Amino acid sequence: MSKRNRGQIMDDIFTTNTYKVLETMYDNTLAVAGKEYCPLSQAEIADDLGLSRVAVNKIYKELTEKGYIEMIARGKWKLTAQADNLIQVSKRL
Repeated sequence: MSKRNRGQIMDDIFTTNTYKVLETMYDNTLAVAGKEYCPLSQAEIADDLGLSRVAVNKIYKELTEKGYIEMIARGKWKLTAQADNLIQVSKRL
């Protein structure tokens, strides 16, 4: 894949609702007893971003399949290192 194609893919990721969900989770991540997680529910993220709950649920499924988030307990999700790296790169741009 050329640098141009990779750059376009990165631009596409940063402007999607998928990225907005990841960024919201990143910005709201807490560390409790040495474990990090996002305390926001899917419904709260949907309300915050002006999306439907169904849309956010589909985004969570996509992010899980692609290895960006993982469930640590029912309703408790955390970003993976892959997601952390993506967010940190975007914040430097």
